[in-house]
Amino acid sequence: MRADRNNQQLQNVEDPIRNITRQAERFAETRYPFSPFVIHFKKHINEKQVITELIKHVKDELKSDLEIAGYRKTTTNSQSDECNVLVFVESTASFETLFKREKWPNSLVNENYEVKIPTIPPQLSVVIQNRKLAM
Repeated sequence: MRADRNNQQLQNVEDPIRNITRQAERFAETRYPFSPFVIHFKKHINEKQVITELIKHVKDELKSDLEIAGYRKTTTNSQSDECNVLVFVESTASFETLFKREKWPNSLVNENYEVKIPTIPPQLSVVIQNRKLAM
């Protein structure tokens, strides 16, 4: 009887852990691994052409492959004729490539643009403990 009770207690402890793990797994599967790069245009454009040109630029000029996890156009927080293209990258190498502003083309789809570079994500950060800020 005592063994049954111990098994029941152990099972009760394990179930929430399994639930949390599954919830965390679902969260991770439905989110992109990196924050998006936001490309702002002063007029409406075709987002597929923007992505095609960006991939071509990286391949031809930088001799690298750009892995895009997803993209979408939005007009949220934009003026009436303006739009943003959110670009989600899939890999650290792709994030690093786009993180450096000088690696971007001068124009995309024959239009000038502004790009908002995301902050470095936690998975690419290093925390050094017990170190003074002054070197």
